[in-house]
Amino acid sequence: MSISGRLARSQRRNSSPADSPVEVDLQGLIALRREARGFLLKPNRIRSSQAGRYISPYIGRGMTFAESRPYQPGDDVRHMDWRIMARTGKPHSKLFQEERERSILVWVDFRATMFFATRGRFKSVQAARGAAWIAWAARLNNDRIGGLLFSENNHWELRPRTGDKAVLRLIHALCEGATLNPGTPPAQSESNPMTQALVRLRRVTKPGSQIFLLSDFRNLDKTGEAHLQQLSKHNEIILLSLYDPLEKALPVAGLYPVDLGNGNQILNTANPNSRRHYASQFDQRQTHLENLSRRLAATQLTLSTQDEIVSTLQTTFQT
Repeated sequence: MSISGRLARSQRRNSSPADSPVEVDLQGLIALRREARGFLLKPNRIRSSQAGRYISPYIGRGMTFAESRPYQPGDDVRHMDWRIMARTGKPHSKLFQEERERSILVWVDFRATMFFATRGRFKSVQAARGAAWIAWAARLNNDRIGGLLFSENNHWELRPRTGDKAVLRLIHALCEGATLNPGTPPAQSESNPMTQALVRLRRVTKPGSQIFLLSDFRNLDKTGEAHLQQLSKHNEIILLSLYDPLEKALPVAGLYPVDLGNGNQILNTANPNSRRHYASQFDQRQTHLENLSRRLAATQLTLSTQDEIVSTLQTTFQT
């Protein structure tokens, strides 16, 4: 049996569905609402003056009072500041700051490589928990929440909406995506599922959105990077990169049975050169992703399957 298979079988016996490392629980994702209270998904910088439920830097006639200034010809008399006028004897007008709605999108990877962990939780479970927490934080700040979830064979496209119903429909989609059989052979296609998911993401994203991408980013090709580059021009990008410790470094020298999707094979970790090469490949992928994040002016978080993703998000977005 594969390493991940042994982990899954043993921990299913010892874990309730709510804290299972290999399964997503509906009630568990709903309960994350409590963990999202008091957190604001603040954008690092404003990329569009047309969207975002955060105070616009432009002074206008909105809902939130900003300041008063001396009356100027053409000002609306309905916005006269009578208190200051009574005190100074000079007419003043009230100015307001606009509050604008913002769309938050979660882009979640449920390809076969995400259904893996040797320690902690499956990457797919981590991604589902992180996406649910983000959705609740958006809801509690009255943002619109939407999502695009994908695997080799399926995709779920949820247009941004407001309210509890928007979060619950996303949570149901997360549960469905995270419980599909990862052993199902992918549909025969020459297209890269990740690239196709980014094409769909560009189609549903409105300028000024905040986009969270939760994935291991394996097989992200140049075309996919170009789509991310276009998205980053008018939106804020946050990359949540997930990995398992076994993907970072091989275990101690020995012979290990592994299942790579086409039957069990023996992994020999005794060769020191192979171990160094293996670790170097992981470091190169991480360096490439870090360089991509800098080009996108994006925020990047790298999390292990052993990390607590909710705590990491809370630390990152604490007010």
